[in-house]
Amino acid sequence: MAYSIVLTKSAIKDLADLPARQHDKIIEHLRQIEADPRAHGAQKLKGRSEYKWRVGDYRIVYGIEDSEKVVTVFLMTIESTFIKN
Repeated sequence: MAYSIVLTKSAIKDLADLPARQHDKIIEHLRQIEADPRAHGAQKLKGRSEYKWRVGDYRIVYGIEDSEKVVTVFLMTIESTFIKN
């Protein structure tokens, strides 16, 4: 059974601010995450419960709630910005 994707307000803003080409790639990867949030490409963040998925220069950061079959996307950012935080 597929998971539901929930975008936080900051993730919605991040998605809206993306150039069209990156926007489409992110949407494609969100669909993959929806089908299997731990698929090849997903990496668990060290010392945290969240995961990240690399999409070109961007990172999707999300959490998984298995009991409810929900993936909460927290942010989509350029890798260099993600590393600084």
